[in-house]
Formats: sequence, structure tokens, C-alpha cells
Amino acid sequence: EFLLEQQKLAGVDVRLSTSIADCKLDGEEIVVTLGDGEELRADAVVYGIGIVPNAQLAVEAGLDVDFAIKVNENCQTSNADIYAAGDVATQLRNCGNHRRVETWENANLQAGIFARHVMGVEHPTPNPAWFWTDQLDINYQFVGDMAAAEWQVRGEINPELRAESSFVMFGVTDGVIVGGITVNAAKEMRHLKKLISKNAAFEADKYLDLSQDLRKLVK
Repeated sequence: EFLLEQQKLAGVDVRLSTSIADCKLDGEEIVVTLGDGEELRADAVVYGIGIVPNAQLAVEAGLDVDFAIKVNENCQTSNADIYAAGDVATQLRNCGNHRRVETWENANLQAGIFARHVMGVEHPTPNPAWFWTDQLDINYQFVGDMAAAEWQVRGEINPELRAESSFVMFGVTDGVIVGGITVNAAKEMRHLKKLISKNAAFEADKYLDLSQDLRKLVK
């Protein structure tokens, strides 16, 4: 909601729950027809449609596949001699569920896990998934489970402050910190990663108190 408000304040026309019925050229203009019949004209159109993991080779090889190729904590498929990593792999996580993460860091970490396991070298426990974006001079960073049951805010969310706004959000499920978001507070991200990795219990009186240094609260 904060990010959406920033875009609106910057004059960006954001349309949500909107479908595109047609897109065509009219001379040098591009005409986009929305589902309700409204037409938008533009000089350029950029679109992101997401990805569908190509697991066809794994299917033909008889490997265990759900939406993507299922792998264990070592990036091994259902055939222990075959590995998969990156966006095409749904990996077994500490929570006991298989989860696919579309981030550069995740693909990089899985490649390291695969290489170490092949060489017989013990690999560290994977860090929680982390990704970031810079928009309108505001830095957003995300780590862990974005589907946490509840979110607690350290600091004040004030869209009017724009780039001066700075706060941290704790994602909590069953009393445990499982996710985190920083907005213009990048230095706090390393502490959130540690709290999530150690399954730390969320203590509001400690973590939401701005007078306390978050770094000193993470042991």
C-alpha cells in the first residue's frame, strides 16, 4: 500500500484488477484496449507476464515434478544422481514444504549447494529468500515469507514523506519472525535475515522500540 501510494503521488496512473482485451498499432501509436472497452494510447508498452518453469525434460526423465522440478535440501531430484537449481526447481525448505523462489540470490545459493554436495563438502543452511527494488528514490528490501500471518511495523509509515520515510516491517506467523521488509533502512536487513534464520520469537516490546538498537537485539 505504501509503494502504491508513492506511485500515485508521483503521478503514475495505476490500474489494478484490470484486463487487456487488445493491443495494436495505429500509425506510430500503440492502442491498448482494456476489458471495459477503454482505450489507452502510448508511444511504448512494456509488459511483464511472469514465467512458467520448463520441466518437460524432467517429466520425460521420470522425475518427481509438481509445477516445477522437486528437489531436496541438496538440490537433488527424485533421482539422486540428477540435480536441478534456479527458477525451475521447487526446493524442500526447513518448514517441510517445497517452495520455488524466483530471485537471483536463490539461484546463486542453490548452485553453490549443488556444487558442494557433488564434491562432498558440507554446505551451510540456505539464507531466507531475499530480493530488493529501487523505485522513486526509495529502497525496498524483502526477506523470507511474504505470506506471513501478520505484519508489525518498527517506525512510522508516512507516504507523504516520500524518500525520507524509513521503517522496518516484521512478518510474524505463530509468534515467530518469518519475514521482513525494510524501506530506506537497508542496514537493518542483515539483522532481519539473522532473526528469520534462527526462528526468533517476536517480542514487540523489544523489536518495535526505536530507542533500542536492532543490531544489539540480534544475538
